[in-house]
Amino acid sequence: MALPLLLIALLCNAGSEDSEDCGSEECVLEALQPIHTCGEWCKGAESATCTINQSLMPCRGSFCETSCLRWSRSVLADLRTLKVTCREFSDFASYPRGASICKEECLLPEIRPERYPLPTGVGLLCRPDSCDPAVQQRYGSVAWAKTPGVVELECPCNWFGSDCQDDWVPVLRVEKHALGAFQLLHLHVEPHLWHRLMKDYRPGSIVRLQHLDANGVAREQPYALGFGSDGAEGRLEILTGPPPEGLNSVVVEVAHAVRQLAPGPVQGLFVNPAIAGFFNGHYRFLFESLASTPEVRRVVLVSSGVGLSGVKAALLQLLGKPMDWPLEIHLFYGLRDVMDLPYKELLESWVLAGHLSLTLLVSGQRQGVEGVLQDAVERGVATTKMLASNADALPASLRRLLPSGRLYPQQALAIELAAGSLRSASLRDTAVVICGRYELLRDTPTALQAVCRLDEASCAALAKERIFTNI
Repeated sequence: MALPLLLIALLCNAGSEDSEDCGSEECVLEALQPIHTCGEWCKGAESATCTINQSLMPCRGSFCETSCLRWSRSVLADLRTLKVTCREFSDFASYPRGASICKEECLLPEIRPERYPLPTGVGLLCRPDSCDPAVQQRYGSVAWAKTPGVVELECPCNWFGSDCQDDWVPVLRVEKHALGAFQLLHLHVEPHLWHRLMKDYRPGSIVRLQHLDANGVAREQPYALGFGSDGAEGRLEILTGPPPEGLNSVVVEVAHAVRQLAPGPVQGLFVNPAIAGFFNGHYRFLFESLASTPEVRRVVLVSSGVGLSGVKAALLQLLGKPMDWPLEIHLFYGLRDVMDLPYKELLESWVLAGHLSLTLLVSGQRQGVEGVLQDAVERGVATTKMLASNADALPASLRRLLPSGRLYPQQALAIELAAGSLRSASLRDTAVVICGRYELLRDTPTALQAVCRLDEASCAALAKERIFTNI
């Protein structure tokens, strides 16, 4: 029997990069064991793998496979006494018994199931009949003791959705500059606390602005920082726009409150330390990845709306702390009115100095700027005309993705890669940084795959290495 088992082991391990040598009879027999449905048997067998019992927790696809440890802590445990660790919370490793799949109106588009299917493949989990997360620190109080579908979060925990308040830093004063629908805000905090906020900063980092609602519940809104630890001490910069429509009021409560702030002293607004940053599919951060991949000779940044703040932070580091080899830098940015272009003078100075190639995709008013900025507008117009006059030169897979009217930054980039000024570039030598609305995050990787000239597997592998987002 040893020979057939060895053959099975070889077949099972073939093509697996991370599988260990498993040629022994005992190892193969273990591998051939069926995966059982999670249940009471998981107690004391935490290292085992099991399949989620969908009568107790919905799941989809590969996410239905879980560990007995997670099942024990999410379903079998007494949730009234359990505390979810911050690591479990940030890894989306908890799915409390009785929790509900969050409704669409409860989630910003960027974190809906299409992008964030965790923890069980069907999307983030909420307290039943609520937009509140199923795991929160406040659920440890006596008032929540008999509420199904909730579990206490262990603090400290600085991550999206956490209501832990131990690292909140009060905002003292706000400066505000209106740019049409945009608002550029400078938030002032105590200088010694600013250093705590910026301790883990990277370009693309997010801060969460928080306040307590009328019921004393923490509500938050994430924003990308416009500059980093080299910025003015005691000051944070964010760019805001009108909140998305169609969301539950509690989801956009802080966003509306921030836009309604009057310049000057403020009370009741708090900010958490910076988290995340631009990372790729292997969870490597942008500048750490660039430093170890000298074959990358080009960085293309794709942005729209308020995403320009995160892009600006990346540009500041790219230009202020350059690599040991030359990098081309290109920015494709979409907005409605060119007169509302944020960071106008800064972008103009970078283009004039030859540091940056800029393409502006303007859907509305295109007049009101001059010189290199007007050239950037015309470059966007020329790309749109290229689509209208030379569509047959584009790959069929790309043509299917392109609209008949307005052109968006991600589509303009794909056209330039396929038949324009970047046609000699590829994901082998180009890193792509995305910061903007959900549609940008969703469509840019698809557009890049459509113009990739390699086989499908190689294109997917390169996309995982070369595409960076901050959410």
